[in-house]
Amino acid sequence: MHYSMPNMKSATTLAALLALTICLRAQAPLPRPDHVVVVIYENHSYSQIIGSADAPHINTFAHDTHSALFTQSYAVTHPSQPNYIDLYSGCNQGVLLDFLPTGTPWSTANLGRQLLDSGYTWASYSEDLLSIGWDGETNLAYVRRHNPAANWIGTGPNQIPASTNLPFTAFPSNFDSLPTVCFVAPNLDHDMHDGSLATGDDWFFANLQAYADWAKTHNSLLIFTYDEDDGILFSSNHIMTVFAGESVAPGSYGGNINHYSVLRTIEDMYGLPYACNAASASTITECWMATALTPANSDAAPQVAVYPNPGSDQVTVEFQDYLHSKVEVFACDGKRLLAAPLTGLKTQLALDDLASGLYLVKVTHPKGVSTQRLLLK
Repeated sequence: MHYSMPNMKSATTLAALLALTICLRAQAPLPRPDHVVVVIYENHSYSQIIGSADAPHINTFAHDTHSALFTQSYAVTHPSQPNYIDLYSGCNQGVLLDFLPTGTPWSTANLGRQLLDSGYTWASYSEDLLSIGWDGETNLAYVRRHNPAANWIGTGPNQIPASTNLPFTAFPSNFDSLPTVCFVAPNLDHDMHDGSLATGDDWFFANLQAYADWAKTHNSLLIFTYDEDDGILFSSNHIMTVFAGESVAPGSYGGNINHYSVLRTIEDMYGLPYACNAASASTITECWMATALTPANSDAAPQVAVYPNPGSDQVTVEFQDYLHSKVEVFACDGKRLLAAPLTGLKTQLALDDLASGLYLVKVTHPKGVSTQRLLLK
């Protein structure tokens, strides 16, 4: 199998996608997803994954119309274990190697405890973990060093319940049942540590693609990243990181981010305190869609649906309170292409004069404004 970039209908579509990224990255509020799934793969650089014929599913995911690909994402250090701990707690807790840490369970700040203390839920799902709450070092192709939250399992200060340490077999098929935030650790055969790129790519498609698709329409987020690149001491540690979900403005983003940035962004989404080095990291703010309805006053604004999406010559705008409302269609460079009053609960727009590509549909109502993206085929 040979991988190629996703098939765009025309150059206009690609240009619109790039323009959409530019015009939506500014002023968009940080979302608060119902669910965030963070999956961590192993030991491959950005250039080994992006564009690889051996990872077609991951590449298609990374370039999806609901995905933000970070082209300047970097791990913190080498080897693996400190990076996992950095991503979960904002610093390596004194761990520099892959050996079993001493002094656990720790009582320092960490994402799981922050979430639980703020009324949210947390879990880690590790493939081949022997059983719920198991704290052993290895089982089959499971390794504890890829499960950072295991270092905080206990009943003391800043520690988390053993019940949050779950085998991947417990990952729910009903995604509404997921915790607010969770980490997913495939085993060594499937995270590209021991297995091939193709094996890891197939595992992603079989086990997480359904969630990625669901997240597009359910206010949820999938974060896909790597612990480190394939180097040892003097590599740049350049890795692939992708955010994908309903609130993501699609495209490639060149801002410099690392594991601390990702942790801080999750903390900011839920109003959590910052753990360790996350306090000095930058929140990732440039990749969010301004699709949430923004109220103009204290009343809740009615919701808008635009369909079919993707569409072609004609689409329908459905709005429960159409009186005194108008609809506008914009190119992503800000040029208004259509403006009309809403004429009923379901107003049809003729768009046959527009080329294939991505557009913004804006509905303005006395109670608020809603902006939806629309892909025309």
